[in-house]
Amino acid sequence: MYMKLKAVLNWFLPDKLKNDPLHVEYDHVYTLVSACISAIIVLPLVYLVLLYYGYNIKALAYNGLMCLCVLFLIRKGIIKISMFLMGMISYAIYYPYIANSGGIYSPMIGFLYAYLVAAYWGHPKTGAYFTALNILMLYLLYINTPMNINLPVTAGGKLSAFSIHAAGMTILGSLLWLVQKRQDVAREETKQLQNYQIEFLDKEIARRTEQLNNMRQSLATDFHDETGNLLSAITRQAGLLKLHLKPGDHAFPMVDSIIRNSNELYASGRHFLWNLNHDSDNPNVLFEYLTSFGQSLYNQFDVSFSTQSSDCSTLKIDPYASLSIIFIFKEAMNNVIKHSGASEVIFKMACYKSNIEISLSDNGNWKEPNGQDGHYGIRNMQMRSEKHQFIFSVYPGLTGTRVELAVPLTN
Repeated sequence: MYMKLKAVLNWFLPDKLKNDPLHVEYDHVYTLVSACISAIIVLPLVYLVLLYYGYNIKALAYNGLMCLCVLFLIRKGIIKISMFLMGMISYAIYYPYIANSGGIYSPMIGFLYAYLVAAYWGHPKTGAYFTALNILMLYLLYINTPMNINLPVTAGGKLSAFSIHAAGMTILGSLLWLVQKRQDVAREETKQLQNYQIEFLDKEIARRTEQLNNMRQSLATDFHDETGNLLSAITRQAGLLKLHLKPGDHAFPMVDSIIRNSNELYASGRHFLWNLNHDSDNPNVLFEYLTSFGQSLYNQFDVSFSTQSSDCSTLKIDPYASLSIIFIFKEAMNNVIKHSGASEVIFKMACYKSNIEISLSDNGNWKEPNGQDGHYGIRNMQMRSEKHQFIFSVYPGLTGTRVELAVPLTN
């Protein structure tokens, strides 16, 4: 119920305040909207009760219509004029009813007290203005109330009634002023505390980020100095072992497998470390890395390789997804060599509002997968795409194949 009411209140706020509760005018306008909606709900009930007891106060109906107009003006961003109009129209509506129902002795003066509370509810400065205006209205009622009015009065007469109401307005206004100013101080202290906490968190995040970067650098160095060197040594030793084997030796496939697995492990480790040490959420940096890999690969097989890309450097993608993108297109680039017989490959990247699109096209022949030698990697590419909510598509054809990947952007 509270959330529904809050949604209704937010709908009436100007666009500049809807999503900015820290705006200096937010509390004031939100309170004003709350007061208007509350009045629209309560005034008909009060009107019916008074009508039941013989009072026909059309001013309440006029006030309800006025609240609707004020809400409309606020929705359009006209705020200060709305508050001024609300006050002036309220006085214009209620003064005749109060004056004609007993003047300074009228029981309807109670509406002025209620209105004063509503004014302070909106803003302390507004409440102070309307305290003075209420006293001015009481004075006008006092001077226009006849001496011989047929109502029971106290011994002090109409001057006594004016003095009591004026003193009551002053005391109530002072108390409301103190309460509102204390609330303003409390809100300001809360905002300062929030700003302090945000500043503290920013510093803590910066410190943690620096620690993480140092850890990444240390990991990269350790991999290069230890794991990388060990894998290189295994590859060299396996190569030397292969030279000592006789042709047709049953150990040949095992040695080839050791060399191949070591090279793949080293390459995978390099991809992983690149993802740690670079701006892996920057599409342009990722595209440049894949371009470098493609150039190195296709130069070995005399395949023409070209790229086309947009400037997507202002956009961000999920850094945890970058490694999967590398593996997907590394697999796609290798498939061109293994299966298509292409002589030309084009690598593209385009930016859109909600995603980037990366594609690899070749002019070779599509080879349908079978259970033995074809396109084992496509299933892995699809699984990686599903994991990160990529849209993965393959468009095969007799004159070329295009692998396309739509990668969602992060906020």
